[in-house]
Amino acid sequence: LDFNTSGVLLFAKTSAAANRLSEQFREPGRVRKAYLALCAVGPAAPAAGEWVHVDAPLGREDRSRQMVRADGKSASTRLRRVACGGEASHGGGRIGGSGGGSGTDGIALVVARPLTGRTHQIRVHAAHAGLPLLGDDVYGVESALLDRHALHAWRISFDHPATGERVRIDAPLPA
Repeated sequence: LDFNTSGVLLFAKTSAAANRLSEQFREPGRVRKAYLALCAVGPAAPAAGEWVHVDAPLGREDRSRQMVRADGKSASTRLRRVACGGEASHGGGRIGGSGGGSGTDGIALVVARPLTGRTHQIRVHAAHAGLPLLGDDVYGVESALLDRHALHAWRISFDHPATGERVRIDAPLPA
């Protein structure tokens, strides 16, 4: 998880379990992850309720920052606005990263399903799709209300490394 992202974090108890889990993470679609994010809704944001597939390669802009780049590594994320609020009262109103624009039309709860696992992938892809994360001073919208980006690793499902049974873990939102 990115620094300041809350939620599910998976640890293996043995090296054998770690190897089996690593194999699953390498196989596309075998481990399913879902994140919840609070995002500013900009003029380029997708319609509420629709799944948007962001298939945009990511590469380094500098040592610590990623960006959509034609010569980057393939990266794919599905995003869906599931709830929207009214006027955005996030503070500065500055949208950074590749989200574009300087105004927002409100705040949305977004479900993000990364299909690949690149550094900062959800944060960059959300901004690219017109849904920059609140509290994300690198790719999103600064917020006077939050001291971190509003991203939560909500759910993960995988095959248990010993039994093969499908396991789903949900993490409640932080207080």
